[in-house]
Amino acid sequence: MTAASQAHQQAHQQATLPAGGGRLLALDLFRGLTILLMVIVNSPDLTGQWHHAYWDGATIADWVFPWFLLIVGVSLAVNEPKMRQQRQLLGDGALLWGIAKRTLQLFALGLLVNLFYTDFSAVRVLGVLQRIAIVYFCCAVLLMYLSRQAILTLGVVLLLGYWALLSFVQFPGAVVGDLSRGNTVVNLFDQHFLPGKLWRGHWDPEGLLSTLPSIVTGITGLWAGWLLQGVTALPPAQAQTQSQAFRRWVQLFAAGVLLSLLGYGWSQDSWLGSYALPLIKQIWTSSFVLYTSGLGFIGFVLLQVFYQQAGSRLWAEPVVYLLKVLGMNATVLYLWHVVLHYLLTQNWWWHLNGTAPDRALSFYGWLKQTSAGPAGTVTAWYLLIFITLSILPNFWLYQRRIFIKL
Repeated sequence: MTAASQAHQQAHQQATLPAGGGRLLALDLFRGLTILLMVIVNSPDLTGQWHHAYWDGATIADWVFPWFLLIVGVSLAVNEPKMRQQRQLLGDGALLWGIAKRTLQLFALGLLVNLFYTDFSAVRVLGVLQRIAIVYFCCAVLLMYLSRQAILTLGVVLLLGYWALLSFVQFPGAVVGDLSRGNTVVNLFDQHFLPGKLWRGHWDPEGLLSTLPSIVTGITGLWAGWLLQGVTALPPAQAQTQSQAFRRWVQLFAAGVLLSLLGYGWSQDSWLGSYALPLIKQIWTSSFVLYTSGLGFIGFVLLQVFYQQAGSRLWAEPVVYLLKVLGMNATVLYLWHVVLHYLLTQNWWWHLNGTAPDRALSFYGWLKQTSAGPAGTVTAWYLLIFITLSILPNFWLYQRRIFIKL
């Protein structure tokens, strides 16, 4: 075997097998890409695919949150053997306490994030991190007590049941089957039973009932992790051969194509008539679950392919490094970008013509006021500044080998 072929085989093994006996590097890259997309779409004044759909439809911006939940499921499935060992050594109680503690930490951080936009008297109870916490808890407990077939069956039942709820269930004040913005049975349920501030006034996009199908997004992540478990969860000496690993990735890609087509087809009323269910992120429709999960599977596989080829292309190495840096401290980046967004967009940074409070501007407002270029140029400059300031702490942490996990 030549030196070049040995180097190629080594790079392939590093891409296929986990670092540290259990870490799938492609998952870190996928996590890094997802958090980078979140930073981008949370920048103001973006339009088109970089802005959330007003109601029905799914833009690139709408893919981001489901992909985080997908990552939760993949991570749990990849670490399932470790969970089994802990359960055998420590018992159910200790493992459940560890799951509950992590859930509470994530939920508390979500409440803290929400306090940036309000006060304790009107705090929003649910949100992004809270939903991630709930999905993590449910998927972890399901993984402990149910078989894989039972978990997947439960996922199918939840998706069909949620579709039936939206399409056929009568709720006081709601029209049966009404899927217009803010008027679905899910929205009205939140209005009656969800405490605290609601993000949209009388309903919330991370509400109570819409959490049920979001758990299924986590279950699809479990499925993806199971498909890859033979590739990722074993030490190199026991791992599958390269050809077997390749087949696993092909299976994951095929599953992604199937799910995305099923989700898209389910959303087409020209095909299914009254049985169709639009892609609506803000109530997390069943079709949205399948569509975004499928796209996530495909994106995950493409990143794996990209990583395998990165060693032979100089331009790809910085991209891999960037995504790995972001992905290995994704929680830190999420929290810091929320704080930074608040600091740069609140009207207390800059003043024009003296210090009159009514002339106060945010940094972004000041940038728009002082720039002579078109609005799109200002938005691009702000996006560049926002991304740069958001990711800098991750580089500092990575250089010092500090990885903060919840």
